[in-house]
Amino acid sequence: ATQRRSAQEGRDQLNRLEVLLEHERVRQRSCAAENEAMRQQLEARLVGAVVPGGPQDLQAMKREIERRYAKVGELDAEQQQLTAEVVRLRAALRDCPPDGGGAVAQMMTATSGATGRIGLACEGAATPKTDI
Repeated sequence: ATQRRSAQEGRDQLNRLEVLLEHERVRQRSCAAENEAMRQQLEARLVGAVVPGGPQDLQAMKREIERRYAKVGELDAEQQQLTAEVVRLRAALRDCPPDGGGAVAQMMTATSGATGRIGLACEGAATPKTDI
């Protein structure tokens, strides 16, 4: 019973990470779309469209575009990290025997924001997978 509960907790944690990963993907797509719109607006200004405030506005817009591209880069790195975490958790859950062969032990150490580090181990298994 304890082993099944532990395995279920591991699956629940995996599901939560998948939801978080999808949320981050949505955020990344939104930022990318916003950056593209800003890039198009900047291009329109550079090719002779009406420039309301002149060079000051252009410099501010360039800085904002660079800031947003940096944010997209950060979101992409976070998405890759979450994807890798989901893959590791799935592999750890597959390695654990489903009935009676071992219990899944979890540990989450909060780092920053909504991300964390998960460790799964199959207790009683020949080679425990820890700090995955």
